[in-house]
Amino acid sequence: MNKKFIIVILMFSMAFSGSRTKSLVFPGWGELSLNESSRGQKLIAADIILWLTVFNGKNLSKNYESDYRAFASEHAGVNWNHTDYLFAVDIGYYDDLNAYNSAKARQRSLELETDLNGGLIREYGHTMYPENGDFDWQWDNDSNRKSYKDMRISSANWDKYANFAIAGLLVNRVISVIDVMYLEKMGSSTPIQSQVIANGSNDLQLKLTFPF
Repeated sequence: MNKKFIIVILMFSMAFSGSRTKSLVFPGWGELSLNESSRGQKLIAADIILWLTVFNGKNLSKNYESDYRAFASEHAGVNWNHTDYLFAVDIGYYDDLNAYNSAKARQRSLELETDLNGGLIREYGHTMYPENGDFDWQWDNDSNRKSYKDMRISSANWDKYANFAIAGLLVNRVISVIDVMYLEKMGSSTPIQSQVIANGSNDLQLKLTFPF
């Protein structure tokens, strides 16, 4: 995802020159080159926060994923070789495979099929896992199941925060380019403003202001 973002920025930067290119590469840089230091510093600060959120979010997500997978293997006997993310979600809500399949059978669900490599084939109406030994699990106690679920959710949340920050990086660049174009044409900064607001470790907001 990060590589794709960088490629997009480089492609767009080829269509602009001077201050606009600087704003695409690093929001606020274009403003600084036009002697708008206050405006430029705000955009730079927002971009730094967003980049830190991307890298920290992705790293924390991967760390939590590694932890919950190891935890499930130890406390529920999970073999991850042929599983997918939905399997990781499901095992956090049921004590064992039998309890899960019994619940799905009551909902008239059908058994999932597997491909030649043993991987799951997801189809509508097929949610029961094959009882072939590849998808077995049995939690040693309810507390560990809940601990696993919390780790899995934390991993997913940090990944969402990182993806949100990537979108914020794109928005910040668009705002900076528009700002520079406005400065070059009108001699004053655009009224559009962006601000990154962090409310604790689990809440990150990108605030856009459009004064009338």
